[in-house]
Amino acid sequence: MGKVEYDIERQKELLNHLLGPIQQILAAEPLVGQALAGSNVFDEHEVQRKHLHGILRKFDVELATSAYSLMIARAFLKDPVFREEQEWRIMTMQSPYDSKEQYRVSNGLLIPYRSIDLDQPPARFPITRVLVGPSLHPEQARNSLRRFLKNNKLEPYVWDVEALSMPIRI
Repeated sequence: MGKVEYDIERQKELLNHLLGPIQQILAAEPLVGQALAGSNVFDEHEVQRKHLHGILRKFDVELATSAYSLMIARAFLKDPVFREEQEWRIMTMQSPYDSKEQYRVSNGLLIPYRSIDLDQPPARFPITRVLVGPSLHPEQARNSLRRFLKNNKLEPYVWDVEALSMPIRI
């Protein structure tokens, strides 16, 4: 669970941090860049070849780690136009063949999602405010959410339900 980042400069800092180890390897070892570009750098001395293989293994590990980190980071980066949402997200990494995955249709697209059990003791209920939007009918969406919270006995724990005023993308 984490807060969404809307600030472009902070997003750049995060991405530079995540890609730093790869950039360091490429800067320190020009042979890696040549090998990745398709040059036959393995024809040199045996010592150099072993050295390059070790560097490429390290590069492979860093690349896999960075790719995984970028997938996670991507879920928490959003355009500044949506800053008003002050969104928090919960992310899990699951197999695309996970039997617990469910689907809904939105704008003609099939959207995968997982249900989160909100049936927990109220003292531990983590959500105190919900922003609804954007929507073609923001007040109706807000009222529907309030009824949902009331019907599920969550109303006393979510203190604020607000409809956003930003325009919807069409």
